[in-house]
Amino acid sequence: VGAEGVDAASVPAVEQMVADLSARLHGKDAGDLQGWEMLGHAYVLMDRYADALDAYSHARTLSGDTDADVLSGYAESLTLSDPGAFMDKALPLFEKALTLDPRNPQALWYGGLGALQRGDSRLAVSRWQALLDQDPPADYRAVIEKAIRSAGGTPATRSAVSIQVRVSLAPGMAGKTAPDETVYVFALPAGAQGSGPPLAVKRFRVQDLPLTLTLSDQDAVLAGRKLSTYDRISVQARVSRSGAPEAAPGDLTGQGAWSKQAPKPVDIVIDTPVK
Repeated sequence: VGAEGVDAASVPAVEQMVADLSARLHGKDAGDLQGWEMLGHAYVLMDRYADALDAYSHARTLSGDTDADVLSGYAESLTLSDPGAFMDKALPLFEKALTLDPRNPQALWYGGLGALQRGDSRLAVSRWQALLDQDPPADYRAVIEKAIRSAGGTPATRSAVSIQVRVSLAPGMAGKTAPDETVYVFALPAGAQGSGPPLAVKRFRVQDLPLTLTLSDQDAVLAGRKLSTYDRISVQARVSRSGAPEAAPGDLTGQGAWSKQAPKPVDIVIDTPVK
């Protein structure tokens, strides 16, 4: 069976999964915020915009309009189901989503369209450039670059970032480790944005310490989530007693900070037990 046949055969299965999810949410799991958001997203992909709007309405109620993804999903569904409602009803929601999360992709895209319709081409270009800086897939990148040029701007490629890191083990910790224990060196966005998986990671052994390494966009854990997207980076090193990437009591850790404004090498001393 060719690829087209596989895709066609999978459509009923996908539709059944969506139907099952809808039935669950309209029944015993009506308070499942993530479920309603997933259902809304699925309906958008299926071009069922009115159903998507209904699903995102439930998600908005549950989130109390404090979730940027839910707000932008609702606003997009509204725009797709009723294009005439974009400027008066949907755009204010995209703007609110941007106040909650200035990097929200949907809000940046539609917020740029709204800015252009208001005659503010500079803001439109700024928002689309911010979206471009998130390194979207090639097909999306082409659309965004075309929009920037149409608004009179010039798409800019975010310069790659590389961070030089020196890692050592505090003298007092040498007797608390074994040569073959794992050392993870990883980077996270600094501050409140530092949740989720690391931006970049490398793995070594205690016997490699002290060591000097470079973390760069080439070490990205997830496509589209790169060091170059952020101005401030927290770089951490951890001796993992179990070998697992998740921190556990008994591990040893150390950290340092890196900034685009002062891109100096980061010195990390592993000196703190994880409790």
